Order: sequence, then structure tokens, then C-alpha cells
Amino acid sequence: MATISKYASNFAKIDIPSQLPKLIEEVAPEAVAYNQQQLYRSSVDRFGKSLKQYQSPSYALYKYRRNPLPGLGKPDLNLTGTLYRGMYLKVTGKSFYLGSNDVKETKVERKYGKDIWGLTRENKARLSRDVRPLLMGYIRGVLRA
Repeated sequence: MATISKYASNFAKIDIPSQLPKLIEEVAPEAVAYNQQQLYRSSVDRFGKSLKQYQSPSYALYKYRRNPLPGLGKPDLNLTGTLYRGMYLKVTGKSFYLGSNDVKETKVERKYGKDIWGLTRENKARLSRDVRPLLMGYIRGVLRA
């Protein structure tokens, strides 16, 4: 059984700022999935703002028949699937960003803006809930050491 002084010593070793980027990387697949879902289901950027609608009524109808979830005329940025398959999360220091390594990334960003990459407030909260058990596991591990 650990003593209070051992717990106090271990508590001082907890370094959340250095561990958080590693924990975020562990939930990268979830972050990417949340970004894909907000595009595919709702056609919104990271601020919850609706993406610019299709200009061609015939293309809008074609896409609506393929995916009615975002609504008629609202883009889901998914035709061949390569943009979605290329999506990634990158952690840099204290921040992270989402993007795609697909060749269409720049073209899509020019048309819809760079804010397509990132999570809405609701999806950030979901990601925080995904990170929480990992963070608690890290803290428990340090305290038990």
C-alpha cells in the first residue's frame, strides 16, 4: 500500500500538457470520423455553418439521391470516397488539425473554405469524452507507480 508521501511524490510527476497530444493522437480515428460525419450528415464546417450549396440543380438532385442526409443541394464532399479516406488528424504542440491527403484537398478548400476541417462544438465535446478515460488511465498509472 502506497503512503501519502509516495502519492504526493507521484502526483508531482503528472504532466498533462506533455501527455495530452499523445492521448489526442490515440483518438485520431474518432476525430476523423466526427469530421466526416458532420460533413456527410449535416454539411457543416467546424463552426456549424452550412457549406455553400450546389449551383447545378441536376447535380444537387443526383447527390441528394446518393445521400439525402444533409438535404437537397447541400454538399457532403463525398463522391468517390478518396477525400474521406485521406482524412487525418495531426497534432502539433498544443493544437491539432484535421485535413486530407487527397489530391482534391486544395480544390475543395478553395471552394468551401479551410473550416471544413475541424470539429463543431458538439463534436469537440464528444472527442473530449473519448479522451477522458485515457487521461484518467494515465493519471492512475502515474499515481500507482
